[in-house]
Amino acid sequence: MSVKKSIGYICHIVLLLLIASTLFLIISIKINADASASTEPYFDPVSFKEISAEDLQKRLGNPDSVNRWQYEISQSDVGKINYCDMISYHYDTKEFIYLVEDDQPTTLVRIHIEDNIPYVEETLLDLFNLSDDYTNTEILENTATVFRARNVGKGTEGVYDFWIKNRNANYLKEINITFYNGLFTDL
Repeated sequence: MSVKKSIGYICHIVLLLLIASTLFLIISIKINADASASTEPYFDPVSFKEISAEDLQKRLGNPDSVNRWQYEISQSDVGKINYCDMISYHYDTKEFIYLVEDDQPTTLVRIHIEDNIPYVEETLLDLFNLSDDYTNTEILENTATVFRARNVGKGTEGVYDFWIKNRNANYLKEINITFYNGLFTDL
């Protein structure tokens, strides 16, 4: 066999390997994109937005613990301190915090989650059945350790404040989901 034919065969083999590896890469990217696009929600906070404490317990069963406490509202401009009565229902990794009026839990104001939730940045909001194309969405912070957005949701329902207070490249660790503006001063 001549040297020219050998070089020709080698070039054809290299070209075929290059085409095969390119096709493999394209298929891998497509499979990964499909997998991340079909992320199952970890938790749907909007489905709890208007839930009463009684219905919460019907839906999730008896809580692991219940804590009554007072939230201090400081009005530093007038030197006055007010308190709101609160009650928290704890379920495994989630805490549902209600405002208490007339000795009854009335309004779910915040859900606090502490867990190790695996995530991919591109599908972060999908894990909570939320979207950043909701009316008036504002991304307040997006760093390696914190993500915070206002007015996130889907359709006509949303949450006021979605705050991942602690995360790393692979896991979400601490999250506050607040439904109403005006109560918590950390907003």
